[in-house]
Amino acid sequence: EGLRQYHMRRIAGTVVPQFADVPEEVFPAELLRKHHLMPIGEALRGIHLPPTAEVRDAARERFIFQELFLLQLALAARRWQQRVNFRAPELVATAQIDARITRLLPYKLTAGQREAIDQVAADMAQTSPMNRLLQGEVGSGKTLVAVYALLVCVAHGHQAVLMAPTEILARQHAHTLAEVLKQSRVRHRLLVGGLKSGE
Repeated sequence: EGLRQYHMRRIAGTVVPQFADVPEEVFPAELLRKHHLMPIGEALRGIHLPPTAEVRDAARERFIFQELFLLQLALAARRWQQRVNFRAPELVATAQIDARITRLLPYKLTAGQREAIDQVAADMAQTSPMNRLLQGEVGSGKTLVAVYALLVCVAHGHQAVLMAPTEILARQHAHTLAEVLKQSRVRHRLLVGGLKSGE
């Protein structure tokens, strides 16, 4: 508090030239060349004391790349850790299970929905937990793919949960489930944060 831009420039002008080369470079030279990235010392000087807008932009690109690289590395490490340390039941969507589930669905699956379902089913048949992001436009059938996965769990005698970030969306999903499951013996309940403990 109380530090102005002028003060920060003076501090950077003193500190950056003296210490910009202290941090160790984390990327191999080949990776820097391949992606046209500045070395760390040059990038620190370029982000704090840029002689030109081009140098500033190149320095920013280096740090953006590094941040995204570290994020991807952390995600890859987490995925590996999940595969090694965690076990999931093998939930195979046999032809019989698939036929029973698709019979319940309100319409014929599109090629894209079938492809997504097949990928999810392949993941669920493994002994490591599934870690998948399903993207699609509104109305493209993402909920239907989730319902398919739920029903594969139920077919193998497990309980399954479809979580939603808001109560409104939870109620919409509950309505969709009720419609899909009206010809089924599968029991389903809506649980929302507003319910009392007893409920």
